[in-house]
Parts: sequence; structure tokens; C-alpha cells
Amino acid sequence: MLEKIISHRKLYYAGLFLMAVGLPTSNFLMSVSSIWLGANWLLEGKWKEKLQRLVKNKAALVLCSFYLLHIIGLLYTTDFDYAFRDIKIKLPLFVVPFVLGSITPLSARTVKQLLFFNVGATLVGTFMSYAIIWGWTAREVTDIRDAIPFISHIRFSLITAVSIFILVHYFTRDQLWQKALYLAVIGWFLVFLYVIKSPTGVAVVVGGLTVYLLYHVFQVRHRVLKLVTLLLLVAVPLSAVLYVRHCINDYYTLNTIDLNDLEHLERHTSLGNPYGHYIEEQQIQDGNYVYTYIQWGELEAAWNKRSTINYDSLDHRGQRIYGTIVRYMTSKGLRKDDAGVQQLTDEDIKAIEAGEVSALTDSKSGLRARMDQIIFEFNHYLNGSNPSGNSVTQKLEFWKAGIAIIAQNFWVGVGTGDVQLAFDEQYEKMNSKLSEGSRKRAHNQYLTFFITFGTIGIVWFLLNLFYPMFATGRYAHSLYLMFLMALLMSFITEDTLETQAGITFYVFYNSLLLFHQDNTSS
Repeated sequence: MLEKIISHRKLYYAGLFLMAVGLPTSNFLMSVSSIWLGANWLLEGKWKEKLQRLVKNKAALVLCSFYLLHIIGLLYTTDFDYAFRDIKIKLPLFVVPFVLGSITPLSARTVKQLLFFNVGATLVGTFMSYAIIWGWTAREVTDIRDAIPFISHIRFSLITAVSIFILVHYFTRDQLWQKALYLAVIGWFLVFLYVIKSPTGVAVVVGGLTVYLLYHVFQVRHRVLKLVTLLLLVAVPLSAVLYVRHCINDYYTLNTIDLNDLEHLERHTSLGNPYGHYIEEQQIQDGNYVYTYIQWGELEAAWNKRSTINYDSLDHRGQRIYGTIVRYMTSKGLRKDDAGVQQLTDEDIKAIEAGEVSALTDSKSGLRARMDQIIFEFNHYLNGSNPSGNSVTQKLEFWKAGIAIIAQNFWVGVGTGDVQLAFDEQYEKMNSKLSEGSRKRAHNQYLTFFITFGTIGIVWFLLNLFYPMFATGRYAHSLYLMFLMALLMSFITEDTLETQAGITFYVFYNSLLLFHQDNTSS
């Protein structure tokens, strides 16, 4: 009776639509959609027919086999608690390509609907994020990247980038009013990535669009149009490089003193206490040296008179507030003493308590402020300071440890569950400056799989990434190439396939675009 009311084919569509909507908006829907697709496949029956289709689908078999590698990794692991959690969270790596690779392909219209439902859900997610940023909700935000309400800002920025690629892909195929709408939404998404300070999202968009231009430059026959396309192909990445170079040069342009001319540095505060000038710590904040003109005793006493947050406590972002005070006052060109604290306004005090390290943050764009933070982290790290809490430079320590682990476990890795244990041991061997809470895994998917499964595993992983594209002919499809570029770039700085959102991001777009045609070759 139920089969007459609603077919399993429609239930299959419903599961995919749940995944499309849930990917940017709900971890719960991501879980439900994977279970839904697997359960519907079993309840529908026709197993022999579907398995025969799967056996003929070599790309799907390769994708499914990668999950089996995690099962094999159980044979030589020791931390089974972690291993079984990992096996559970990565189950969609098997279920989704298994189901989508064995079901009759969807129509081009349905594929487009799924993709646009996904774009629409992403758009709603950006609306909600803007509402949080603008203070229209009760949610407090100490870091603008925490304004993403559903999943991590990095995963959401990746989904936003792919949404842009989807709109670009369909731009030339739809009517004029639709093109105008697509341009408006693309503009909205680009501004959003800029506002949330997402270098990853911006870099992925640049990388994906570069692939798109490179692909189409070989399709264009008109010479002038080809020339314009080639110029754009050069201009997009070149502009990004020049922007980064400008940020670096501007950051290191000093406003004040020369540390080599110590004789001209004043030695005492207005209260007669000696200044500290730590010339070995050549850290810069907004054009000023951080560790000059510091009188720690005066700074602590004066701060405790102005703020309810004690000098030895944490700011609202969890940072040691004395460090925030010093950097913020440096950005204003103030000396870090009693007189300098007295020059801070009530708004300055609130900004420091909130974790702001620069008085110039409001005068800079979101992306520029983030670039300054990254440059500061590198400057801090290169001067031998502890990188803990610095999202970029602490990854250098992760990678350093990861490479050392690979050298010790080159062929088969450490097994499915022992990655964190291996890192903990390596940090001790390295005498790493990272604090206990910052001693994490690789944050690089290539390294993580190399560490977990060794040389055999990384080869298998790369086969899993590239073979399906050639087996299905999707190497000639620009949307798939843009998605693949986004995926490959995300693997450099993140363990994308170690979280539910990252896994769903991968299996949804990858399986949908590989196994279901949209009647386009570009």
C-alpha cells in the first residue's frame, strides 16, 4: 500500500534533498539523510539489479573501497574507542557512493534542482549569519567567524564557494532574469566570505574560477574573447598575490622607532619607573613594535583600576588579557604604562575585554584584518614564540610533527585509531612549545591519511580522488573540476574528511556530480 502512495524513487529524491539542505544548515539533517538513503536502498529491494549496476560502476567501487581501508586499519590500531568513533562518523564515505552509484541516474532537471536547493540553503545560512553579526539575535559573538550558526566557518566557506561555482556553471544556460539573479547572489556570497574573514574561502573561489577560466580558454574560438579570457586567467591569481604582498609590505612599514638606536629610547616612565625594551622580540602591531616602552607593574595596576577583568585573567576570546592589552595599546601608538592606560577610552577598554588586539580593526575590511592577524602570527612564530592559539602558525607545528610520524611509520601508518596517540608522543619527543590543549592532529588531510595508513594508504587515497573523474568522463566537466579544486585546496589546511560536515560536503557533491549527468559537458 505504501508503495502505491509514495515510491522508493521519490523517497530517494527526498533523502538527497535533505542532504542538499542539511549540508550548510544542520548536522542532524546530514545524519538523517545518510541513514535515509541507506535504509531506502535496503527496503526497496531489487538488490541483484542494483548490485549488478554497482559492479559495472568502477568509479563507485573505488570510492567505496576507501572506507574499507579504515576497516583494515583496525587490525593494527590500539585505541579502539577512537577507531570505532572514526569508523562510525565516516560511514557516509561508503553509504553515499554505494547508493548513488547503484541507482538509476537522476534526470538533468533533478540534478539542477538538488544543486539549487543546496545554494538556497546556503543563502539562508548567510542571512542568519549576517543577522548574528549585526546583533539582531541574542547570540553573542567574540570572533566574527563564530557567527556561522550551524557548522564550522571553514566548512561553511567551502560550501559557499561551491555555491558560487554552481551559479557560474549554470549562468550561460539560463534566461536573462536568472543571470541577473545569479550575479546578485554571487556578489552576496563574495561579500560574505570577505566579511567573515575567510582566506580559505576566498582562496578556494580564486582557485576554482581560475580552473573555470583555464578550462574555457580552450573552448573559445573567437580570438578577442580568448585573449580577454587569458588576461582574466592571469589577472585573478596575480591580483591575489599582489594583494597579499601589499598586506605584508604595509604591515612591516614602521611608524616609529629604530631598535638599533637604543640611546634615544627613554628609560623611565612619568612616574619614574624603568621601561622594558625587549629588542629581541621584534613583533609588530599596526606599524609599531610591541615590546618597547613597557612598564609591567604600572600596566597591571592601572588596568585593574579600569576594568572588571583582572590583568591575569582571560579576555572574552580566551586569550591572556595582558597580551591583548599590550597589542591593542601598541596599535594606538601608546606606551604600555600608567599614562598610556589613562589615555584609553571606555570604548577601548570594552574592545580589549572583548579580545580585540587592534584599535584599527573597525577601519579595516574583514579580510584585511584577518590578513594582518596571519602576518602577526608568522612574525610571532619566526621570533621563536609559542604558536599556541594561532590558527595558522600552530599548523606548522602540526605538520612538523606529522612528517616525523610518517618517517617512523612509512609503509602502513599507525592504524585507524592511533593518530592522536602518535602526535602526543611526537610532541613530547620534539619538546614542542605548543600548550597541552593545542597539541592537535595534522590539520592536513594528505598528511593525516599518510600517517594513518602509510604509503599504501596515501596512494589509495589519491586513486580515490582522481580515478573516478577519468572513469566517468567528468574531467571534461567544469563544475566537477571546480568542486575538485575546492576539495583539494581544503585538504591542505584542514582534515576535511574527519568531521561530519566535511565528509558530507565530499560525498554529496562528489557522488552527485560523478554519477548523475546534467546534460552538459562544460
